[in-house]
Amino acid sequence: MVTSYAQTWRPAYLFLGNETNVYFASHTQPEWDAWVSEYAASYDAIKAVSPGTRVFTTFQLEHTSALGGATTGWTDPPSWSAVDSIVATGKLDLLGITTYPYFEHATPAAIPADYSDELAQHWSGALALTETGWLGGPHFPYPGGEADQADFAARVFELTQEFDLEYVIWLFRHDWDGQALTPAVADIGLRSNDGALIRAADAVWRAQAALRE
Repeated sequence: MVTSYAQTWRPAYLFLGNETNVYFASHTQPEWDAWVSEYAASYDAIKAVSPGTRVFTTFQLEHTSALGGATTGWTDPPSWSAVDSIVATGKLDLLGITTYPYFEHATPAAIPADYSDELAQHWSGALALTETGWLGGPHFPYPGGEADQADFAARVFELTQEFDLEYVIWLFRHDWDGQALTPAVADIGLRSNDGALIRAADAVWRAQAALRE
């Protein structure tokens, strides 16, 4: 399926598996090893039909680091060995990360400057933040607020400055209809669902993007 997709569309980027550390945590080592093998085979097949496509997979940073358990309920130990096993294949054009530091820290200012240092111990190549953001308002047990959201829109680039960032995606431009059922990402949009409210983070995010164009 992915080979056919790559051959038809020749995408600039194609990632296989989202937050794959969750699969690592919930399956046996042989099952994980089979996934790594399938990933490597898919990488080669994609490159054969679309050599210019950048192929990778993604991990959830806080979960991989065993952070955020107090808010998310995660109890899994660190899973950096999952990252290492993918890196060891030599078939990773960049690494994708989803990161939500409010799982662990109450404000952007509270995030330590070395927040991504452990990641740098396992990966030194190009990085993509395929999801990130900060809540525009608190939703227990997750902190949030418009001022903090705006601060994070700039802070996230400081936290990853040691990496070559290929691209960064704020999770949602607009809040979504079903957010009441998922407090972890409620009011994370840069704008309200109907666009009537444009939060301060919107202008900050656009300014940060303009600096990197």
